[in-house]
Amino acid sequence: MNLIIKKPGYKDIKLSTDLNGFRTSYPNSTAKFKILTVGDSFTWGYHVSNNDTWQSCLNKRLKDFEFVNAGVFDLALTKHLCVLKK
Repeated sequence: MNLIIKKPGYKDIKLSTDLNGFRTSYPNSTAKFKILTVGDSFTWGYHVSNNDTWQSCLNKRLKDFEFVNAGVFDLALTKHLCVLKK
């Protein structure tokens, strides 16, 4: 999915998801380790574009790691275990 959210008075929010439904973050193809981040809308990156999520910021700074954004907007913490099991 690729989407641009336009809201008057705010910067356009560009977001996309990969084939797994995870939010696309700034990729780090040279990473030696991948870290799956799970959580709520804070993890997902509510109100920020893909390249501004905290995972993207870490991917730009920590070259040995790639942080994969598996945050889910509007999902209770108790439901995240179900997402991980899939």
